[in-house]
Amino acid sequence: MSEHKEAHEALVERHIAENNTQAAVALLFELIVLCAKEKNFPRAEALRMRLFEVDALALSEIVKSGELIEEEKRAAISSNHLSTWADLYSRLTQEETNALYYAFRKVRFDVDAPVFRQGAFAPRLYFINAGKAKITCMDNNRETLLQRVGPGDVVGEMSFFSNTICTRTLTALSPLEIQYLDKAVLKSWQESLPALEEKLHAYCLAKKRDAEKIAEPNRREHQRFRLSGTVSFQLLNAQGVLTGNDFGGELSDISQCGLSFHLKITVRDDARMLLGRMLGMKLTIPAGDAVLTGSVVAVHAHPFEDYAVHVRFHKLLPEQSLSSLPPIQ
Repeated sequence: MSEHKEAHEALVERHIAENNTQAAVALLFELIVLCAKEKNFPRAEALRMRLFEVDALALSEIVKSGELIEEEKRAAISSNHLSTWADLYSRLTQEETNALYYAFRKVRFDVDAPVFRQGAFAPRLYFINAGKAKITCMDNNRETLLQRVGPGDVVGEMSFFSNTICTRTLTALSPLEIQYLDKAVLKSWQESLPALEEKLHAYCLAKKRDAEKIAEPNRREHQRFRLSGTVSFQLLNAQGVLTGNDFGGELSDISQCGLSFHLKITVRDDARMLLGRMLGMKLTIPAGDAVLTGSVVAVHAHPFEDYAVHVRFHKLLPEQSLSSLPPIQ
């Protein structure tokens, strides 16, 4: 097939040399159709530019070839991808949809791999296709979990749409599949698709507002109580299934929204990797033995390899279940 196309392209140049413009246009159009259907879009577009050069008045072939390339580009986008990002693409024209999709670059990250770090310059916009990740920040040498993100979430809009360094860190909690846009793409859209940047920015702002509306409650909004004893816990995977060995910690306090416990950790990186992870926990509260799940929102270092681990429950405890415990003022 490649040799067939090369022969046709050589024939195009011969027609041009012989001033047989009509034959050259017809053959160029045939080649554009062939390349587009083979999903070789860079070559199809290059041939279309050649068509312009050969005969700028061949409007029928120029328009039809452009429409065909866009249609084939759209048809090549997977239905799963379109479903994940349906709200985004619903805001765009077909040409904008194609330009956005084919500007994406895909990358994968292993568990605990950083996608970007606080303080770095990373002018990219990240779209999460599969997997889970955590957004954290450092403040006074303490790392705090800000948000867990997954498929359908967008991260990095501040650095992408303005000239700022990253104020947060994004780390994979599970094998992570991401597609991203480089900031340089915005310049390439300025003339051909001037509305695309504004539409993309509006989508990101809407996603951010939605995330803020459904943010989990802050555990400090609930009364905390002293709680002694031990907690047994295991790590959960992204599907909420228990994995690995049992670990134990000394309970410190509890509220309807979460608890904290102390844990001996000799390797500092092990403590950091707990942040954002989901735990399955067993402990005893006044209401009886409890089996709870939650996410680690903070891990604070104390002297002698002692760490305070703060967990936010996935579901609030009944208020009366803790009423007999001594409150923390």
